[in-house]
Amino acid sequence: MRMNAAPPRRILLISDSSDEREMYAESLHREGFCTLQASTAAEAFRLASERAPAAIVTDIRLAGEEDGLHLTERLKQNEYTREVPVVIVTGYVFKHDREAATRAGCDVFVAKPCLPDALSRVVSSVIEERS
Repeated sequence: MRMNAAPPRRILLISDSSDEREMYAESLHREGFCTLQASTAAEAFRLASERAPAAIVTDIRLAGEEDGLHLTERLKQNEYTREVPVVIVTGYVFKHDREAATRAGCDVFVAKPCLPDALSRVVSSVIEERS
């Protein structure tokens, strides 16, 4: 490893589907990102607070008691994670779903199906906008 190499950009992926997480993680790795993965909002909130990701990608539907909208609200209210961009990737694509995501603090709303390369571009873009 080169001494001057930039640290990898860490992305937190949250989905109740391990296959989906792995598919997106593989694409993000090819683009130079490293990933953390969670299936529940509680696990994701803990990881986000401890590991300072550059961006968070979540579905609305998650395992456990809390969904991706509530997770986004909590992340945006937390002093350590409020500036981290949140990308919601979901099959809930009606106007009221988009509005709820915006109210929760979502930075980018992406409708499923979303190809892995397209998600990698969205994540790169949202991180660049914050830099």
